[in-house]
Amino acid sequence: MLLVEGGSRASTAIKFLTQSTWSHAALYAGQLPAAAGGNSEHCFVESDMLAGVRSVGIEEFTGLHTRICRPAGLDEPGCLQVVAYQPV
Repeated sequence: MLLVEGGSRASTAIKFLTQSTWSHAALYAGQLPAAAGGNSEHCFVESDMLAGVRSVGIEEFTGLHTRICRPAGLDEPGCLQVVAYQPV
């Protein structure tokens, strides 16, 4: 997961209301090959107030204060379980 400190008016409001440094989060999903209908440059999934849920590349966050969050202690079987999860 990538936490982002945005600079827009909406980001400022979110940071104020949540008392957090971070106003936005993007989930690293890996690269989706063009053959599967994806843009091979896009590896993050995010939600945007205007564009909705979309895939974006790392360049979307250029110049912004960010922090990378990784799970601690997640072994390979745990990773596979997370990836295979299907909500009911």
